[in-house]
Amino acid sequence: MKFGFVSPVDKALFDRTHGAWSQQLAENPANTSSTYYGAGLDYCRRVVSGEKVFADGGGCLCAVVEEGRDTATALLIVSHAKAQSDEPFLKMLDVYVQPNLNLANAEPNYPELAWIAATAIVGCLGLTYKDFPSRQLKVHTAFPLDRDFMVSLMAVFFTQKDWAENYEVNMHGSWLVLDKKVGTNGSHVRAV
Repeated sequence: MKFGFVSPVDKALFDRTHGAWSQQLAENPANTSSTYYGAGLDYCRRVVSGEKVFADGGGCLCAVVEEGRDTATALLIVSHAKAQSDEPFLKMLDVYVQPNLNLANAEPNYPELAWIAATAIVGCLGLTYKDFPSRQLKVHTAFPLDRDFMVSLMAVFFTQKDWAENYEVNMHGSWLVLDKKVGTNGSHVRAV
């Protein structure tokens, strides 16, 4: 399993993904939430088409795509906030994995979900260095299980020397917060 990060998602990728996910929903009507995916896909469509305008700092729709596939495995909303008193920060919001990875009657594929989450986090951290300059990445964890999953994932990340040296991670309510450490010369660390 190898995944890549796409930012921003273009209309062609979104349209292919929408079609594939709609088919997955139709194949599993009793084990997926068409309401959840319908609202999510509609919001993503509005972002891609430019109907949804982000607040002060902008934002975009990003994707995690499995190598060799032409549809997204996950879609995520990224919002850049320009705080009035502090430095701007990037928020990773509303992560939707393809319906086949979110079936009510199946045990979650935790290794695949971990790779998807890791790809999304690393991709969003990359955005903080170029597209949306920020010192901080905030990852929203909407449910207690999301929170536990992300905390466990970060524990694995921080066994890597580069992560521990360059980033600090904390939980603030339902937000997993990754802060870039500041070097001795006052500059922020490099991307991992």
